[in-house]
Amino acid sequence: MGSSDGLNGQWVGTYAGSSQGTIIVNVDERESDYRGVAYLFSDDSRLPGTAVFFTTPNKGSEFSFRTDSIIALDRSSGNAIPLQDIAGKYPDVIFPKYSDVKGSVDKVALTLNWTTDLETVNNCVLPRSKADQPSELVATERNWGTYKERVSAELPKRFLFRGQNGTWRLRTSFHRSGRADLHAFLDNDIAALHRQLSARTKHIFNLQIGDENGAFFNLVQHHGYPTPLLDWTYSPYVAAFFAYRGISNAKAVRTGRRVRLSFPDAKISPSLKEHDQSLPWTDPSAFDPTFD
Repeated sequence: MGSSDGLNGQWVGTYAGSSQGTIIVNVDERESDYRGVAYLFSDDSRLPGTAVFFTTPNKGSEFSFRTDSIIALDRSSGNAIPLQDIAGKYPDVIFPKYSDVKGSVDKVALTLNWTTDLETVNNCVLPRSKADQPSELVATERNWGTYKERVSAELPKRFLFRGQNGTWRLRTSFHRSGRADLHAFLDNDIAALHRQLSARTKHIFNLQIGDENGAFFNLVQHHGYPTPLLDWTYSPYVAAFFAYRGISNAKAVRTGRRVRLSFPDAKISPSLKEHDQSLPWTDPSAFDPTFD
């Protein structure tokens, strides 16, 4: 599963028609079809968000279906709004019960057209994600000495760091597996995994408690289970350790490749835009004990 021209993955863009706004479509591939959820947020911030759950009839490149369900989302919290509460929270909004969708997918884009039971009509053309391609961020090249000087001087402003020995985009192991539907992951995968592990571990994690939920995800990720979590560290030196880990001096000299250290940079963007530092793989003072 997971072909490069399939429907699975994440699609992001805008929609137009009876209303306009932002749309995010998360799709998982199954044995004989695709299942996913689309999130729509109107440009009119007074309106609730929408989550649309759907299943395609097959895995064809052209498809049509009626949505499984549609729920309203509170834009401030992201939580679902019970049907009986929509009128009270949004008195002038009539919420649709379903949509009839027609669409097609190819190597370049996902095209969707839909009509609701309220006879509103919308459409979108969403570009295929580049998530499986190398990062397009241009890194600043530094040697180990200048890297240490910079993080020492600016450490109070840098709270999170991540090290990796390639130019991969910042993607979790869950998303690298070609999946995107977190609802299905939490409702099905994690529920089944929790049942299996509860029969084998001394401690039974209560996933309704935040700390225990986090500990459970930390445990399974540590043992190689794909999760939607991405490892970060407070220490620029721990990040560098993981970037250099497993690289011998001989390999570093032979390839000439560089490792990459990433961190949110408040100077670039208050929304914590990713910023990369690129370091050479070889350095006489950098983690010699870990080299082969």
